[in-house]
Amino acid sequence: MSFILLNKTFNNPQIGRLETPIEILDFAVDNINAKVPMLLDESTRLDYETSTTNLELIYNYTMISGDPFEIKKKWINLMEPTIRKKISTNSDLKIFSDNGIVIIYSYFDNDGREIAKIKMN
Repeated sequence: MSFILLNKTFNNPQIGRLETPIEILDFAVDNINAKVPMLLDESTRLDYETSTTNLELIYNYTMISGDPFEIKKKWINLMEPTIRKKISTNSDLKIFSDNGIVIIYSYFDNDGREIAKIKMN
């Protein structure tokens, strides 16, 4: 679902007016945070997005149900390759790599403990 939000953000005509990576990050964060929190499926909620001065765009998710250790095992085995493939093959997201922006997906359990993180360079 975050891919859909990103696609809608970067299909926006305003994106062509952004000149720096920081402007791109600010635009992405503002647009996505206007739509969250958002339940993506029965166990995943996109809570918010942040950016850093190190040109990182960070998605923060909460796994709202299930055993965190089981989720971590499944996430590492199933989700990471899927996310990597979608990011690398989506031409709408090329603006990130073209501007040296790293996308990070951070998953937390209901107690705020990090379950998993994937960093897309």
